[in-house]
Formats: sequence, C-alpha cells, structure tokens
Amino acid sequence: MTITGLPTRPDDMADVSLTELAGAYTHNMLAAVTGGKRSALAVLVNGTAITQRIDADRWATVVAALTGGTTVDGVAEAMSLGLDGVRIGLTMWAVDQHGEGSISETRCEEILSLIRETVDLNDEQPRPDWAAHAGRMDQERADRVREDVANGQASSNG
Repeated sequence: MTITGLPTRPDDMADVSLTELAGAYTHNMLAAVTGGKRSALAVLVNGTAITQRIDADRWATVVAALTGGTTVDGVAEAMSLGLDGVRIGLTMWAVDQHGEGSISETRCEEILSLIRETVDLNDEQPRPDWAAHAGRMDQERADRVREDVANGQASSNG
C-alpha cells in the first residue's frame, strides 16, 4: 500500500510496509521541524505504527533468536534488558499466546524450556519493574507470573 495524505491514526498504516513507514516518518519529521503542524501529527502516527509493529514481533523474534543458538545473555544485551526482564517478558508472552489460543500448550512449554534455569530468581539483586517489561499487565499479575516461573510453572491466571 502506498501512503496517501496524512494519517491520523496508527491503524491507518496497518497495510503499509515498514520501509514505507520509515520513509514517511523521515519525510514528515523534516516537514515538522520546519513548522508543519499536520506533519508533526503524521510523525506521531508513523512513529506509533512503527513501534506497534516492532513490539508485536518482539517476543516471537526472541524465540527465533534463542532457538537459533543465541544465548539469553545475548538476547538481554540486544534488548537492553536484564536477564530477568527477558525471562519474565518471554514467559508472559508465551502464556498470553497460549491463553489466546495462538500456540498450543506443548509449544508454550517448548518456549518456556528455552529460558528455564537461566536466571536465579532467588538471589538478592534488585528486581526491575516487572510490569514495565511486560507492557500489558499490572504489577500484581507480573509478580504472580514471576513466582510461577521461579517454581517452574506457567500460569495464565490473572
């Protein structure tokens, strides 16, 4: 799809390729810097659409990296997260995917096996804000998932 006019919502960009979105973002950013108010709105829409597309692919890409031989340390470094952030984020994503019916229980367990035993969740290091890594859940649910992971369980309750 080719971009026509100025978008007003990220959903307007659902059928646009990432290459076109990046080009539109750059074009509109240059126009916005020179005082184009409508272009500034388009920059926000294009940027949000790009971010949503990348976020939607994030954890599936983590699975691909881990199954391709990348270590959890390598994934954590690439994402600017701690090991716990990767482990908890991937666990919550897999549990959510299973809960939505996107992956089977067997596939969920396969994904969880990629990160089991990679982080000692009982050490005394400060913990990150689990909900910030998860993106979509409250702190209480994130803590429950963290506890389940520490016990080697996956729970979609919450």
